[in-house]
Amino acid sequence: MDHDTEEIQTGTRTIYGRLVQIGLNDRAEAVAAVQSQGADFLTLVYMSRSDAVQLATNLFTVVRLTGLATWRLGDHAVRSMQLDKIEPFEDGSITEAFDHVRGAAGDAWDGVDPEAYTKRLRREE
Repeated sequence: MDHDTEEIQTGTRTIYGRLVQIGLNDRAEAVAAVQSQGADFLTLVYMSRSDAVQLATNLFTVVRLTGLATWRLGDHAVRSMQLDKIEPFEDGSITEAFDHVRGAAGDAWDGVDPEAYTKRLRREE
């Protein structure tokens, strides 16, 4: 696949990955290299020097970064990002994740018969 000819998209994205390097590029901009799980490339994240200093304490750990990103539409791989926010990444169990989602729904699903609801969605009734 020729990645140079693929269509590019820009917008706000959040990435998760292992912070493997922080330094300065040839234009003296602070830049971090993040490797997402299973990816065979590094995502470059551009930031202020003060953000780089803050982020450096997370070197070789998994981080969650949000900012204005550029990615390929073909595989949705983020190629670069201008950092807006550094957030802690807390790894948890799948049970904790479902508990969080269940709590977010509140009582919205109380009294709903899942089978009848699914049939109605499928227009089987």
